[in-house]
Amino acid sequence: MIVLYRRVLGAALDDLPPQLLALHGSADPRTWSGQARIWRGAGILSRLIGWVMRLPPEGDAVPVSVSFIPQD
Repeated sequence: MIVLYRRVLGAALDDLPPQLLALHGSADPRTWSGQARIWRGAGILSRLIGWVMRLPPEGDAVPVSVSFIPQD
């Protein structure tokens, strides 16, 4: 997967924090959890898309969990 990011970002990939590289660079399934500040656009379309995709609500320190399941 890191090859894709290297193609897209080029040399800028080397400037990313090691945690971010680890997040996207592994071939193993993994889950990352923490807190995030989430905001959405003010328009009805952005809110509708967030609702349809079942994204978390807007807020500060919102608990989030993201799972990565690499596929060929």
